[in-house]
Amino acid sequence: MYLLPYILESKLSGQSEFTSQTLWLFLAERGKAVWQTDEEGELTPSFVINEYFTPNEIYGNIRHFTKDICLFEVDCMKTRIEDFWTWLDEKAKEDDIVWRPFFMIQGKDNYAWEKQAEKHMLGTFGSVQQIWEILLSKPSG
Repeated sequence: MYLLPYILESKLSGQSEFTSQTLWLFLAERGKAVWQTDEEGELTPSFVINEYFTPNEIYGNIRHFTKDICLFEVDCMKTRIEDFWTWLDEKAKEDDIVWRPFFMIQGKDNYAWEKQAEKHMLGTFGSVQQIWEILLSKPSG
């Protein structure tokens, strides 16, 4: 199962029709691949929280859960983000799980963004665009 803890920050750009969004993903291999469970088969939401998120002191809510993927919205008030490495930290090793940002400018036409996001692959998971599509289709809250 793919585990995708995330933080989504949105900012309206002044008087413009555009919104800038920063999607922070907790990724394996120093930001190059999606974090995965060690177990195979169907897992329950409580198992994933108790075996993966809580021991790593990542707190929040599941926003999307299937047999293949768990999209987990991180609560920044409870999770000490500063205790984790980002993908640019020099101390992070190649196999570390780190926070990595992805940026999107959202307006009337997202064609240019989608083409770039489709090209950026995250290991065996697929593209960043696939994550954005799940997030945009699921209301958080």
